Amino acid sequence: MFIRHDLLSWYQQDGFPALELMDSYVSGVEEQAEQSSEKYVREKKVIGNDDSLSCNTLYHGLDSESWDLEGIFSVYFPNLQRRSALLTLHSFFEFELNKLCRFSKCEKEFRLDVSDLKSDGIDRASLYLEKVAGIETHRSSKEWAAIKNIQGLRNKIVHHEGKLREDHDKALIQFVDKHEYASRSDDGEVVLKRGFLALVVETYRNYFKLLDASIAAGLNP
Repeated sequence: MFIRHDLLSWYQQDGFPALELMDSYVSGVEEQAEQSSEKYVREKKVIGNDDSLSCNTLYHGLDSESWDLEGIFSVYFPNLQRRSALLTLHSFFEFELNKLCRFSKCEKEFRLDVSDLKSDGIDRASLYLEKVAGIETHRSSKEWAAIKNIQGLRNKIVHHEGKLREDHDKALIQFVDKHEYASRSDDGEVVLKRGFLALVVETYRNYFKLLDASIAAGLNP
């Protein structure tokens, strides 16, 4: 793909189209999760036990006497799909920030590259944009605060099976407990509900708009 080294057109030519792709991706993930749950409801087989007082549900080699099938297909599997999608969305966001760093380097002919800075990920990209490129990155905004919590959840999924600990993750616990589309299981595992991923994309969109306004203000004082 041809990359335009043009800061002023970054959002319209790169950020906005990429966000549309992420919207479509999230819609596909949610549709797949819903179809999987509906398929379970449609194809499960309920068989009466010999005692005539109870029954056993069978589905794809699993049975309800050994597994909580309702929980697996209505919560566990959809949560796995959304957690995987969250990792993809975070990678997308980091990629777009690094792309903006490259645009800045090429357009303003900086010798310093984003990879030359300490730290990593979105924090390194944000530092480069602010300290090297001179772009206001709005790290005191509500959007950035939400993005840092999204990053925290991403790290918990990758490194700690998505589980939060009361004595270590108070900020993330507060974020999840207040979130309309997230919750915690009894063992502290984060459960992402339908709507969470769409809000993540919307958060990225709003933050990109802040960056776009900062770029326009800096290049057209």
